[in-house]
Amino acid sequence: MTARVLFHVNHLWGIGHFTRIAAIANALAEAGGAATILAGNAVPPGRLDARVALVELPAIRAADPTYARLVDAAGDPVSAALQAERAALIARALAAAAPQVLVTETFPFGRRKLADELLHLIAAAKTRGARIVSSIRDLPTAPADTRRLEECAARLRAHYDAVLIHGDPAVTALDEVWPGEIPVPACLTGYVVTALPRPGGERRGVVVSAGGGGDAAPLLRAALGLRHQGFLAGEPWTFVTGPSAPDGLRAALAAGAGPDCAVFAALPDLPARIAGARLAISRGGYNTTLETIAAGTRAVIVPFAPPGEPEQAVRAQHFAAAGLLATLDEAALDAHGLRAACERALAAPAPDPAMLHLEGAASSARRLAEIAAAG
Repeated sequence: MTARVLFHVNHLWGIGHFTRIAAIANALAEAGGAATILAGNAVPPGRLDARVALVELPAIRAADPTYARLVDAAGDPVSAALQAERAALIARALAAAAPQVLVTETFPFGRRKLADELLHLIAAAKTRGARIVSSIRDLPTAPADTRRLEECAARLRAHYDAVLIHGDPAVTALDEVWPGEIPVPACLTGYVVTALPRPGGERRGVVVSAGGGGDAAPLLRAALGLRHQGFLAGEPWTFVTGPSAPDGLRAALAAGAGPDCAVFAALPDLPARIAGARLAISRGGYNTTLETIAAGTRAVIVPFAPPGEPEQAVRAQHFAAAGLLATLDEAALDAHGLRAACERALAAPAPDPAMLHLEGAASSARRLAEIAAAG
């Protein structure tokens, strides 16, 4: 595989969007292709193959889970100077990568506030002969406004050659993914997940994590309360707040944690720790959920589902119905409710990864190589 692919990804709140693109880029590099990632926000550690080129842009992120306002790394409004610096870095990266395929993560299904940057990149890449592909998760958040659905379809029609949807047709049919028109070839690639070797020894301990961490506090505080009740007290507990957790949360958890408890902001080996745990407790983000199932680890998922963002709850419901995990609604999130959910998870059979198509990274890399060859 000799495909040259440039990826643009700008996660705004959690880290899942970058993690998914990193897995695809790693698979492309492993198969002999050349992958470059334009990363528009802070890069989580431990996810990238050394063969993947990384260009870190000055960060743009959401100020809060409503995504109504974008800010820079310091929380200040995005300035014209920052946008100009990003544009210059993008132009240099495009020239250096000379991609056969440009992949825009989420856009045009989302990231509308970054449309000027992305449309300029798309136009420049097309001028160089690149094919344009959109990469979206299994359940993208759809706008309620039909005009935005029409805008997305128009941009796909005008600029794109294909859409890669990282889900499993046995779980979510193609026509269930997006309520609007997708007027270019689209395929379900399977779930993108980096599967780790199943641990050979006894599973021990509890790993509690909250993705990027913006919504970490309620889950982690409830889990610490559960630990204080003595639940699995003879085993180690690991708490991972996420890099975007509220100020002071890590210190507060560490102060309240007892023996055999460790608190981290982030862990590059988090998937491996989940793979060796007796139980994982987490939010319902795409990557953590799929990595937990791939590891065969029993899990409790507490979806983060603010108004207009049903994605985590819908995915968790699908997987719970298949017997792959236990769920707990945010409204019942306290030490008592969490204990009941954990007891359900531990009493159930371990999840069987074979129930899901988990080879989405490799299949996405193959599809990108086919698109490059066709160009």
